[in-house]
Amino acid sequence: MPLAGDFDGDGKNDIAVFRQSDRTWYALNSSNGSFRASVFGLTGDIPVQSMFVR
Repeated sequence: MPLAGDFDGDGKNDIAVFRQSDRTWYALNSSNGSFRASVFGLTGDIPVQSMFVR
């Protein structure tokens, strides 16, 4: 499931994909073009896109 959001804090949208089978997020950082993989969540989780402000 592809999602867009500012995942690297540079103020620009990045592209991320969530793979439910292994709970891994893959993000393409707009700031430098690098990929980042992070395991987060529980098996069966469904990602939801929203505006999260700190």
